[in-house]
Amino acid sequence: MCTEALISLLNGAEAEKKIVGLRVARASLKISHLLFADDNLFFCKAELSQCKEIMDILDIYGKASGQRLNASKSSMFFGNRVEYSRKQDIKNVLGFSSEGGMGMYLGLPEQIGGSNMKVFSFVQDRFNGRVNTWSSRLLSKGGKEVQVKSVAQAVPTFVMSCYLLPQGITNKLRSTTSNFWWSSKQNSRGLHWIAWDEICTPKDLRGLGFRDLHDFNIALLAKQLWRLIHYPNSLLARVLKGRYYNHTSPLEDKRTYSPSYGWRSIMASKPLLISGLGKTIGTGQDTRVWSESWVPDAVARPPRAADHIVYRLPQLLVQSFIRNDTKSGIYNFYVISGCVATAERLMYRHLGTGRSCPRCAGPVESINHLLFECPPALQVWALSDYSSLQGYFPSTSIYQNMNFLFWKRKEVAPLRPQFDTFPWMCWYIWKARNDKLFNGKDVSPLATLQHASLEAECWKKANAKEETNEDHDDPLTTEVEIEPPWIPRIPTYQIDASWINNSSVSGLGWSLKDEMGSEYFGLRACNRSLSALHAEMEDPVDWPAFATEIEMFQRLHENFEDVNLSHIPRSRNGRADALAKEARTRGYAFSHIDQTRTDGDALWRIDSSALHLI
Repeated sequence: MCTEALISLLNGAEAEKKIVGLRVARASLKISHLLFADDNLFFCKAELSQCKEIMDILDIYGKASGQRLNASKSSMFFGNRVEYSRKQDIKNVLGFSSEGGMGMYLGLPEQIGGSNMKVFSFVQDRFNGRVNTWSSRLLSKGGKEVQVKSVAQAVPTFVMSCYLLPQGITNKLRSTTSNFWWSSKQNSRGLHWIAWDEICTPKDLRGLGFRDLHDFNIALLAKQLWRLIHYPNSLLARVLKGRYYNHTSPLEDKRTYSPSYGWRSIMASKPLLISGLGKTIGTGQDTRVWSESWVPDAVARPPRAADHIVYRLPQLLVQSFIRNDTKSGIYNFYVISGCVATAERLMYRHLGTGRSCPRCAGPVESINHLLFECPPALQVWALSDYSSLQGYFPSTSIYQNMNFLFWKRKEVAPLRPQFDTFPWMCWYIWKARNDKLFNGKDVSPLATLQHASLEAECWKKANAKEETNEDHDDPLTTEVEIEPPWIPRIPTYQIDASWINNSSVSGLGWSLKDEMGSEYFGLRACNRSLSALHAEMEDPVDWPAFATEIEMFQRLHENFEDVNLSHIPRSRNGRADALAKEARTRGYAFSHIDQTRTDGDALWRIDSSALHLI
């Protein structure tokens, strides 16, 4: 509670602008304090008023908690631009003069600069201290293995989880461990019979399983990088994001200026993390087809392009391959969440007297047993139009049964008339069970199915949309023109172009619907035309230079019997217009074609210009 009071005082002073926290970049959040188990860090501007405010807060906190500031153990840090005279004034306000800290804090150096070999030499000193104090003559090989794995190689773990140790330090640690392993007496090198790399291989590969410290260092840093991605709201992630990857991801390549050694250490692990990283697609809105690993191979990878492909759309998203009306895959059904008062669920909540089924006296009345396995329920499904699949439906898994009823059933017999009755069937199976339990009444499976079918039909009629309106003509006197199914549709082809003065490219877009109802569309960005008229190429009278192109079109037109060229307004050409603008806004030359084919309930989107999965 005392710590919460201190935090409240600091936050209040920060809200009133009495103290201003420190931030490492403009986009990073300001931090005024970091509280640890037995040490605290406070940050503010090098101003007398702010330093005095912090001391007043500590004084109030000390009087309330009985904990007082120990000036002899306290120190201060100043920025490089703080003048000497101001430093002296601040020291007088704080009441202590120690400057620069203790050198080490929480097992790590407070400042990293100059030679990294000197900065991290303490790791080697600690390591050597642990190794050289052991009596090698008194340890067997098994004892040495335990000492190396449990003590020696555990010493630098915390440091390696924050920083990448210089290769020179890592080599010395490896040499010290190897000498201890092979030596027969203290401070002796011994005879190295096998290369250390082979000893570090796993035991199942005929090694001893010692850690390769460099690989272990990279693995620990990769864990830190993964935490930045997986916990973006953590304090560390929010600070580093504002400094190094604002508006992007830490996995994306972005040039940074004067990065800290800690950030360079984390970035050293990025290749390792990317090599084993795969993306969960979800909606596909943030997954690029050609540059990200999303194809679920043995190792996740981007798709491979066919050899004949020349142009690819770099920004193409996986979203373009996914139907917008596809189900989410999340069961929104109460039986899946366990909200059914079966005997098993009641016993789980300490409310029942037994787990057995009240209808068939089965040992456990689970939700799946109630709806699909109990003999009366099983007979209801057998009498219905739902196909029974041996070992698949009905099954012993409630999830598999619901998956079949919601989606998989359509693949078996999509034209069955009663395939939407299963919610009512589940409901009346439940009601029949309750009639047996509370009223002693046996409801036959056939009666259960009939009640469910009747209720489903009533619901459908009540929710059917009106097909007529109030001011329709008399159906007896109105002639309805019906197009015979054997008459093919007339293919329509729409094109448009997009051009602006300050763009480096012109955009072209087109859409085509053929006689079978299949739709195609494409977009292309090419070198910028001289004007919008060049891009559109509408009227040779407006631009005489187009006469040659128009004449060529006329010759081609004569080769077709049923082709009509016409101008349509932009309001009726929205798709081609949007495609053309999309191509132009990319800012680089490319070509892309997609096909959209509708066939009943299925829809495929094919990137026919580039996509080729192997």
